[in-house]
Amino acid sequence: MSKKEKGPVLPDPMQLSSTVSSSFVYVLIRYSSMLKIVLVFAEMERKLTSERVTDVMIGRAQSGLWNGARVPYGWDWDDEKKCPVHSKVEAKYVKQMYADYLNGGSSVSIAKSYNANKIPTKRGGEWTSKTIADVIRNPMNKGDYRYNYRESARGRKKPQEEVIYIKGVFEPLVSINDWEKANKLMDGRGFKMNSSGQVIMNKRCNVFTGLIFCGKCGERYNVRSKDCRQGSGFRPSSYACGKKSRKGTCDNQNISDVIIAPIMINYIAAMVDVSKHKKQIKTTKELEQVILKRINFSDVAGISEDSLQATLDLLYGKTGTQLWSAVTVSKEQDSKNKQRLVELQEKLKKTDRAIERLKKAFLFDDDGLDEKEFLEMKSRLEIDRVKIENEIKGMEAESISVNVNQVEFIKTASQYLLMHELNKDENINYKELAITDEDSIKTLFNSVLDHITVIDKHITEIVFKNGLTHKLLYK
Repeated sequence: MSKKEKGPVLPDPMQLSSTVSSSFVYVLIRYSSMLKIVLVFAEMERKLTSERVTDVMIGRAQSGLWNGARVPYGWDWDDEKKCPVHSKVEAKYVKQMYADYLNGGSSVSIAKSYNANKIPTKRGGEWTSKTIADVIRNPMNKGDYRYNYRESARGRKKPQEEVIYIKGVFEPLVSINDWEKANKLMDGRGFKMNSSGQVIMNKRCNVFTGLIFCGKCGERYNVRSKDCRQGSGFRPSSYACGKKSRKGTCDNQNISDVIIAPIMINYIAAMVDVSKHKKQIKTTKELEQVILKRINFSDVAGISEDSLQATLDLLYGKTGTQLWSAVTVSKEQDSKNKQRLVELQEKLKKTDRAIERLKKAFLFDDDGLDEKEFLEMKSRLEIDRVKIENEIKGMEAESISVNVNQVEFIKTASQYLLMHELNKDENINYKELAITDEDSIKTLFNSVLDHITVIDKHITEIVFKNGLTHKLLYK
């Protein structure tokens, strides 16, 4: 080769690397776009397939053909006939349900009887008033086929025009006359319950909703009804064990606001007394006397020693927290607290936005950060985020769990009155407060109490929001 002749020209390595990188990014973007298009078409195909399957199933139902849903209680699947038939085991129990109901029984009493006699449900579980009612309501038992009734197994009912209802598809399990009578009777009983206040009940204030638990079976107590209005205008709520209401298998007694509400309002006031007079309280015995002097416990022997000792530890800060605060927060301090909380929440949003922008800069900006810089900045922002979250949680915990008078609900005159009553050195007349404003009392209980446990109309355990537990001992 002569000196003038030149060999092949090699590309610059840096330029080649940049070209390859750009090509790779271009291919990746094109692939991503194509993938999105494929996914869109896949979603459209999925919806079309779903609609076709639905059309087929509705067509089968309109022809009276079974669509493979779970066979209800009282029926079994026949592989030869390809349809449900009367169950040799369960059919007799379904007939007995209708007979018992028409003879004055209730869904609760029937459930209790079947559970006591070890008669299982279709899945082998226990009966409840709801599952008994579902059997009695099922039109299949009179031979009719109903399909597309709900959005899902337990979902909302669909509009009447979408429901497929065909009469006389199956051999009736009970006579049409018995089915109609039982359902008419169930409708009538439901109307009576509503007219006595069950529907209105949801619009009323039931102070202890969600706060009472059964000490025998562990189930939550549910609102049973609003009792008759007393001469003073006070109308208490009554509560019943959920397991007793649904299955009839718990014998714990119902309880009313008349019993528990005066005790609990004065118990909370007693805890405020403890906080105010803590300098004079040195022993668990002195603590117990301060608490019990507000409450007329004729049959209470006292409070468990463990509960009292835990209260003393909280009172003197041995566990790192406070018990209560009986000093009303000034409007100025309350305003500062709220302003600080708003500032923290806004700072948290800005930090989240900064983290997202940092991620986008690292992933999509060619001239952006290298990996080390990205990780360092991301780490600093995440540490800041944790600090902000912890401060917010601390402020919220302090306002809800620790300080009775810092609860946000102290806004209206009636709520200030409630706080004033708690700080008085005399027993609180719950009925007078309830007539004035039950909503404020409910807010107070939900802010301070985690739950209470009852056994046969006795409060056996009080668990506060800050984790403190008081166990009451009875004679």
